[in-house]
Amino acid sequence: METDNTVSIWIGNFKNLTELENYIDLTYDDEGEIVISDFFNDFKIDINDIDEDLIEKAVLSNETNDISIILRTASYEEQLLCELNALESLTINKGNAVVLIYNYAYDGSVKFSDYLNFITSVDYK
Repeated sequence: METDNTVSIWIGNFKNLTELENYIDLTYDDEGEIVISDFFNDFKIDINDIDEDLIEKAVLSNETNDISIILRTASYEEQLLCELNALESLTINKGNAVVLIYNYAYDGSVKFSDYLNFITSVDYK
């Protein structure tokens, strides 16, 4: 669901940024129609609910379950860490990749794919 101040977070594993981008980025066919990526299909996300320009993604050189390392390159890093540290039941699996979709509160209907695990949605402002 589209929101004004929520970010949804996924963590997983990819060989490199190109592999992550191939999994996530929307493409266009010869007629200019959007080709929905595996990420949006896997997590059953309606692309009309998100703004492509508000997706951040990164691949780290090593796996970690330390959320402060995983979010090091994220916008609003400090606010996100405060929100996530306040969640008592939050479990972070080891990963080397993070995907953040700002102004979107994912409903959590699909918790994981072959590549990513949905972590949570939190306020970032």
